[in-house]
Amino acid sequence: LVPDPAQIYLAPEALRLGDEADSSVDAFSFGTVSYLILTGREPAATHQELLERAQTGLSLTAVIDGVPDSLELLVQAATLGDVSARPASMADVLALLDDVDDEFERGPEEIADPATATTGDELGSGITVVERLGAGATAYAMLVERDGVERVLKVARSSEHNDRLRDEGEVVNQLSHSCLVRLWDMVEVGDRVGLLLSNAGTPTLGALLRETGRPHLDMLERWGSDLLEAVGYLESMGIPHRDIKPDNLGIAERPGNRERHLVLFDFSLARAPADNIRAGTTGYLDPFLSSRGTWDLHADRWSTAVTLYQMATSELPRFGDGRSEPAAIDSEAEIDEHSFDVSVAPQLTAFFRKAFRRSAAERFDTTEEMLRAWREAFEQVDVSTTGHDDEAEFDAAQVAARASLDDPIVALGVPARASELLERLGASKVRDVLKLDVVDLSRTSGVGNQTRRVARDLVRALRERFADQIAVNDESLSVDLLVQKLIPRGPDKKQERFCEAILGLAQATLVDDATSSDGAWAPLSTVAEGLGLTPDDAAGAIDVARGRWLRTPALTTVRQDIETALASEGGVLTVDELATALLARRGSARSSDERLLNAAAVVRAALEAETGRKDARFVLHRHSGRPIVASTVNEFDEPIDGIAVAAYAAVLGERADALAETDPPLPPARVVEELRSVSAPEGGITLPDSRLVRLAAAASAHAAVSGRLELYPRGLSAGRALTLARGALLALGQALPDAIARRVASRFPDAEPLPGRPELDRLLQAAGVELVW
Repeated sequence: LVPDPAQIYLAPEALRLGDEADSSVDAFSFGTVSYLILTGREPAATHQELLERAQTGLSLTAVIDGVPDSLELLVQAATLGDVSARPASMADVLALLDDVDDEFERGPEEIADPATATTGDELGSGITVVERLGAGATAYAMLVERDGVERVLKVARSSEHNDRLRDEGEVVNQLSHSCLVRLWDMVEVGDRVGLLLSNAGTPTLGALLRETGRPHLDMLERWGSDLLEAVGYLESMGIPHRDIKPDNLGIAERPGNRERHLVLFDFSLARAPADNIRAGTTGYLDPFLSSRGTWDLHADRWSTAVTLYQMATSELPRFGDGRSEPAAIDSEAEIDEHSFDVSVAPQLTAFFRKAFRRSAAERFDTTEEMLRAWREAFEQVDVSTTGHDDEAEFDAAQVAARASLDDPIVALGVPARASELLERLGASKVRDVLKLDVVDLSRTSGVGNQTRRVARDLVRALRERFADQIAVNDESLSVDLLVQKLIPRGPDKKQERFCEAILGLAQATLVDDATSSDGAWAPLSTVAEGLGLTPDDAAGAIDVARGRWLRTPALTTVRQDIETALASEGGVLTVDELATALLARRGSARSSDERLLNAAAVVRAALEAETGRKDARFVLHRHSGRPIVASTVNEFDEPIDGIAVAAYAAVLGERADALAETDPPLPPARVVEELRSVSAPEGGITLPDSRLVRLAAAASAHAAVSGRLELYPRGLSAGRALTLARGALLALGQALPDAIARRVASRFPDAEPLPGRPELDRLLQAAGVELVW
């Protein structure tokens, strides 16, 4: 065992892999120890912090000055959490060390031309290039170091652009706000003007949106407030920006709490003439500015709103067909509520509909008003889903205690921010959460620490709650072994054939098609007819089978499993739900179809055995041909009418079929309201909302439950599913068909599967989703 203090020097995968780890773990430890030697600081305070820092590797230049680029690269590459990007062996590490030796021998060489400056080059005035960042029409930008501090140098492309740089420097020099870039110095680089600016942070918001899609709800709220505070400050100072967009917003860590905040930079257009209404970036310019004739404050607010909308949806606002010039058509912006996270969808829909009004007089009057509306949109996020407004009050153990495996996370009262984080990791139900690696919660970018803690606590509480259902129980038999004990093999071939038929295990030559089509749930009369038995013969055969199954110890434990399953799910289950629950508990190595067939057979045998008891704990009831199982005692161990409970479930199923036909799907609250209107049997059962909806769908003929607790028809067309799940797709950066299919299936698991390309392209276009392949 490795003591905890030493874990901050080990590769993240080292403890999990143990002796199976390769030499790349040695490269990682080389990097962490080198970091300690060179900086005098430990690589991280805790193992959790190391996991976070390993996402980008340890940076020497972040804590000490004068580090050669080759040495920075060596330590950073060696300490990457991504094994495939890390040096594969110590031989690779030694090769990188050779590069360090070479750089020390060469030494820096002073140059004066920023157009050709590269890492390590000096530009005079004590400025050394660390990294080239990019170039614009009038200037180059590079990360530089002076006096041991990293800054961003923005230097004119030629002396002809010096006045533009001076103007920008004069504007920035007036600013003093944490969300705005700061001017440290105006310098001369040869014959060119340079601005030595604070580092706005990397990546830019634009790069982040392109790479990972829209940020988590935590960051959306925080970064939106950052931007609005910055623009509001500029408005109060009477300073325009004229080019607000995600690519002009850096993401920087603040000292102390290390929170990441937006920083607005690039004021190169701040002094553009007011009558130049074309100054700016297409897509972010107010398309209705021409009707006002001159630039005004509404134009910067428009660009701000477009940036906020892109943060919330990963796309630009749409007018009409999306191709026409907005000012040339009579149309307001099309704001689709499904594009936003469900917990803030109504509020953000109202916000953007006002922000994007054609008439400036109908928009927000000030940026301060926009900021208030933005904050109000997020104020009720957790109140509406959990009944409180502080994640610190969330009790994961209490939530886990009342959860069941198929509960949607959104129905458990989990704070919306944590719920969204889990959904981003592919966990829309409790059983999905059990499969998550807690480390993934730490690796997800753009998430507040409090939200991580809530999600992490919930994962651990649910794992503890369902430990017996996710672990392998060596003392219980799998479904594959259980089914072998159901059929009496011996001289009585008639009884053998009967048991095979009643359990849906008969060969086609033994029973007719009508009998076999119902599988394990064919009524006794149907089985009798298929086998040519008289009613009396069939009654005798089922009595014999029930007595045998009642005396089978392996089925006794199955009946206990059924009792437990019923108790945890409100006292009523469909037979398909019971079969699925049995498979989850006992497991099977068979193919999908065969394992379901066998599980149904085991459940039918256990139910028939229970029927043979005088004090049966549950009953099987058929309502309009649908077999449903219900307990005969309630949660207080008081006798109840199990048949009435099963009939109630069947009526819920009929109501679900009707509700599933509504398009678009009804909101979860409305679904629950409609189902609650069905009268429950007196003294019967009390079902939580999520179980009520799932039971109704399970007992229905064709209704299914979405990941958000909506009801929709099974086999929902791929195109419609894609359109309804559009909001989840907008969070994708670069699109892959499999990723799209997974997101849609997560929302609508029983919908028609998505086709491959190029048919998928047509469906995406019809749904108004534009993705980059």
